[in-house]
Amino acid sequence: MDTFFPTVLTTSIHGSIVILAVLLLRLVLKNAPKKTICWLWVLAGIRLLLPVPIESAYSLQPQQIHIALPENLRTILAAIWIVLAVAIGLYSVFSYIHLRRKVMDAVKIPGGWESDRIETAFVLGFIKPRIYIPTGMPIETRKQILAHERTHLDKGDHWIKMIGFLALAVHWFNPLVWVSYILICKDIEMACD
Repeated sequence: MDTFFPTVLTTSIHGSIVILAVLLLRLVLKNAPKKTICWLWVLAGIRLLLPVPIESAYSLQPQQIHIALPENLRTILAAIWIVLAVAIGLYSVFSYIHLRRKVMDAVKIPGGWESDRIETAFVLGFIKPRIYIPTGMPIETRKQILAHERTHLDKGDHWIKMIGFLALAVHWFNPLVWVSYILICKDIEMACD
C-alpha cells in the first residue's frame, strides 16, 4: 500500500491532464461526430486505469511527479481511499444484481426483452448483453427505442461506460473524473441519437 496509493494519486494527476485536454477538444470539435469524442474519453479512462507512466517527447504529461506525504497521513488517506473505492465497487455490483433480478421475468420480444418492472430502456450485461424495454410501448416507439439501444450495443458503449465507471471507482476523489463520467454518458447518448 505504501507505493500503491501514491501511484493512484500520480495516475489521477496524469489522467486529469488528459481529461482537461478532452474537455478542450470537446469544445473545439463540437461539430465533430460524438463518437470521436467518446473515443477520446476512452483514452482518458485508460490513462486513469494505467498505473505506469507513459513517456514521450511530445507528451503534455510531466516526466516525474513526486507527491510527498508524511507516512501517517499517507496511511490514513490510503485507508479512506480503499474503503470508498471498495464501497463504490460493491454498490455497483449490488445494483447490477438487483437490476438483473428485477428483469429476471422479462419476456423475449423481437430485438430484445420486455419487462413490466422497469420504467426506461437499457442494455444490461457485458458478455451477452441484452436490451430491456418497459412493457406496453406503442409498436413504433418500441422499434425506435430498440434501434437506439442496438446502436449502443453495436458501438460497444456498455464497455466504454464500464471503463469510465472503473476509473470513477478508483479516482472517486478527483472531481474531474466525476465531470468526465457525466459527460461521457451524455456524449454516448448524443452519439446514438
